Order: sequence, then C-alpha cells, then structure tokens
Amino acid sequence: MASTTEEVTYETMFCPRRTPDDVPDGIKERAKLILPPGKEVPAKYRLDRVRLRRDPDYVKPERLYWAFGINIQDCVEYHRKHNLPRPPPGFETRSIWSTIMWDVEEDLRKHCNYGLRFLSPVSVEYALMIIIYDSHSIAYSKLIAHEEDEVVQIIKERMDT
Repeated sequence: MASTTEEVTYETMFCPRRTPDDVPDGIKERAKLILPPGKEVPAKYRLDRVRLRRDPDYVKPERLYWAFGINIQDCVEYHRKHNLPRPPPGFETRSIWSTIMWDVEEDLRKHCNYGLRFLSPVSVEYALMIIIYDSHSIAYSKLIAHEEDEVVQIIKERMDT
C-alpha cells in the first residue's frame, strides 16, 4: 500500500536532541539548578503579591517549575498514538510542530482536567516541559495530594513513560 503525504510527514519529523557540547555555557549553568525536594518554595523564589501591586520597582523572582521534561519527538509519538487530528497539508515543518505540540497540550489538559501548560525550558536534555506548578502560582493552584497523584499518573500513562 502506498504511503500518503500525511504518513510521510510524520515519518520525517524526527527531531534530534541537542548534545551538551552544542549548548552555550550560560545555559548549562542555569540548567544545573538543583531544586529542593517537595513543594516548598525557597524564599528567594517566592512572589510577594502585595509588594507586586504596590511597588512599581519590584522585580519578580525567577520561577521554579514542577514539571515533566519531554522532547518534540515525544509529542509526535503521542500525537500519532492517540490519533489526534493531523495538521492540514502544506504547513511548514515549524508550523506542523507547533500544531502538534498545541494538540498534545490540549489533549493532556482535557484528560487530566487540570490547567497543564507547556514551556520551553533552559535545558540541555529537553525541548519542552509539561508544567504542573510554578513557584509563582503554587500557593493558589496546588492540588490535593490524591488529585495531584491522579494528574501525574494520567500524564505518565498517556505519555507512556
């Protein structure tokens, strides 16, 4: 049976991971940040919401993320495995990848029933993060333990990790 254009598109979308030698030193150093165990946000990363509203010179601290690291190839495989709608023909490769990542993000949100989001991390190993929490919003978005376990389990099952 002859392969269709859509099948060829999926087959040619392999995205190789960057090797550590290709990554600038500044990014390597930031990627080595070791996070504390648990979900307690260190003081220097806590967002002071009162000061943010009152002080125009207040600079927000950097964000820490509680997330899963994935690559574009993981998204392509997820997209194929779960039979998500394929991007329309004629898209540029970059647009196809963006569409696939958006579809995967929306599908995971729907199945987890939680506001997951994707972000490009400062990382040598991963192209994307599936964010569960960040240090600026964990205080009001933290799930109950069993709900959090359920979200993590759904992500693992659907991503097949």
